Amino acid sequence: MAGISKKRSVIALSLHNSGMDNSEIANQLRIKQSTVERYIRHARYKKENHRGNQARILLLDVETAPLELYGWSLRQKFFHTEAIKREWFILSWAAKYLFEPHEFGYVVGPDEAKENDDSRILQKLWQEMDKADIIIAHNAINFDIRKINSRFFEHGFIPTSPYQVIDTYKISRRLFAHTSQRLEYLTKHFKLSEKLKTEFSLWPLCIEGNQKALDYMFRYNKQDIFALEDYYLKLRPWIPSHPNIFLYSDMNQTICPRCGARSVFLEEHGQYVTPAGSFIAIRCNACGGFSRSRKSIITGKERDNMLVPIAR
Repeated sequence: MAGISKKRSVIALSLHNSGMDNSEIANQLRIKQSTVERYIRHARYKKENHRGNQARILLLDVETAPLELYGWSLRQKFFHTEAIKREWFILSWAAKYLFEPHEFGYVVGPDEAKENDDSRILQKLWQEMDKADIIIAHNAINFDIRKINSRFFEHGFIPTSPYQVIDTYKISRRLFAHTSQRLEYLTKHFKLSEKLKTEFSLWPLCIEGNQKALDYMFRYNKQDIFALEDYYLKLRPWIPSHPNIFLYSDMNQTICPRCGARSVFLEEHGQYVTPAGSFIAIRCNACGGFSRSRKSIITGKERDNMLVPIAR
């Protein structure tokens, strides 16, 4: 990547891993905080390339236009479909592949916004999702993926190739009682790449076709991707049933099923016990996550002596 200092990117990642936040790193290296974030992502990307991770992992975020509705009261909770004045559509989308230095995406133009026409930008989105092995989004299952599929269906697209989904919102909500599960709160609280600030007034300006508002919406959308990537990496060692990266590798050696780190980073760490077996637990010293061996350490004779609790 042009303009990236390999030496400084390694130093920035080392300082980041030691617990120093990006503003402190920026002061120490006498560079902008946004540059620190680029250095850290670049160093992680280079490090990942020396592992067995060959999965195409796409981080994705979409911004949608609001519905326009007729209502009788500010307290009205439910609206009949006849009250819809204007339907929603996708204003913009942004994405990047894990550890790649650059984000990409598309935003509707002023005339497209006025006409609710997101067909052009959806064509590009379909192509990227069709290439992805794993898609990561915050609230992917209840929002991003369903919204995208709805617009694909509306415009007559066929389904993309199958992919696995990592929903950082759903996982975070299941595992933690954070004060808020909003990505804006999480990235600010944990001193990660933060989202840009917006107000609701931006959305009406966008659907009116205001070019300046659309440009800012796209910037806001793209910054969300970096915030998402940082939170996913912090969350990754905690994710239960993380998609198995080994299945996207050359399969010639043992690697961490979460991050693809090679066997030199893996160490046995006790046992993982199920109702019907006991397995070697393995910690990855690269990402911090746990996995287990596939073969039970219980012998055939021991298994013959074992009873299993009734499930119901």
